[in-house]
Amino acid sequence: MLSGLSHATEMENICNANQISSQCSATLGGTLDHKLMNNASGYELRLRKNLTQGPEMIFTMKRNKVSTKGPTEGRSEFFINNGTFRLTNAEMADSGQYFLEVYNSKGTSIETRQIQLNIKEVENICIATQISSQCSVTLGGTLNLKLMNNASGYELRLRKNLTQGPEMIFTMKRNKVSTKGPTEGRSEFFINNGTFRLTDAEMADFGQYFLEVYNSNGTSIETRKIQLNFKALSNPGPSLPRVLIMGSAGGVLLLVMLVMLVICCIIRRRTRPGPQMQNLKVLQKEEEEDKNCGNV
Repeated sequence: MLSGLSHATEMENICNANQISSQCSATLGGTLDHKLMNNASGYELRLRKNLTQGPEMIFTMKRNKVSTKGPTEGRSEFFINNGTFRLTNAEMADSGQYFLEVYNSKGTSIETRQIQLNIKEVENICIATQISSQCSVTLGGTLNLKLMNNASGYELRLRKNLTQGPEMIFTMKRNKVSTKGPTEGRSEFFINNGTFRLTDAEMADFGQYFLEVYNSNGTSIETRKIQLNFKALSNPGPSLPRVLIMGSAGGVLLLVMLVMLVICCIIRRRTRPGPQMQNLKVLQKEEEEDKNCGNV
């Protein structure tokens, strides 16, 4: 029976940012509501992100009109009636330091607030207590693999199935855990809750795993199969695919032009009339064209 539940809780975070200095956080791909004030009507606001090359405008509000700008445009909005700035589909690039400039209706500065925003990777939990399980994790993400409620008193061996043979990931014997192989330094096993945690997931981590379970006497109880798959982010950035598509289209166009030029040269050579029907200037011209075709 195929089982295994892999899930991540995506919450709509609410951060109270009406102080001079605030710390806020959101999950990758999640939604964050920044509570800047109870009601923004009658104020002028400017929210900027602090970058090394200079501040970047995020939104402005003047005369009760809001304008969103910069990298969050299309993913953010500001609600004047409750003074809340909402950010959706949070990206890692959204992390950083922000400054909110508050002015009265006459344009006189009231205060400047500092907001530190941290975007965190969603932490996946996969229940792998059955004979066969399917789990998934994003590249660079964290996976909590729930193998049993409590591993105390058992002996465990987790191996990855490779073409050249199984590779040991971790062993547990007499309540002592030893992590090995390519995940060493990025993984740990918690005996008290039977959970194997993998951090900073890499492409090489994906594949088929086998968990061997033994009792305290070393007698085999069962062997489980766990398939670990790659899970793509819900909102990948469009810039890289766009560059690749443009580059591919340009390469194809250049190849088509070269092929057409070669075909043209071949047809010219085959359909040329005999030398007796040409004058000397025409022959010299076509010999020069033949040289150009030969260089293609």
